[in-house]
Amino acid sequence: RNAVISKEIKVYGEVKRIDQLLDDEIAYWVNFITHKTQTGWKSGAHIDTILLSGGGAPIFKEHLIKIFPHLKVPQNPAFSNAIGYFKYGVKAMRE
Repeated sequence: RNAVISKEIKVYGEVKRIDQLLDDEIAYWVNFITHKTQTGWKSGAHIDTILLSGGGAPIFKEHLIKIFPHLKVPQNPAFSNAIGYFKYGVKAMRE
């Protein structure tokens, strides 16, 4: 996570910039996500809110919100999937 934020890694003690690598990977995944979601959802206009969760959510939000303006990122996106499944499990156990 720190390398993504700083856009630097250390290789044998020497700092290397990874801006281009990150930009290329982010572009790849934004295109992949956009294609997959638009294939199924089209514009997504019929969906009230699109929740983007997971550790990469803050990185992808700035790109995907241009395509899906109703996209939201939960307060703690890195753990939101686990929290959601936990809540679902608790509810399922009570039924």
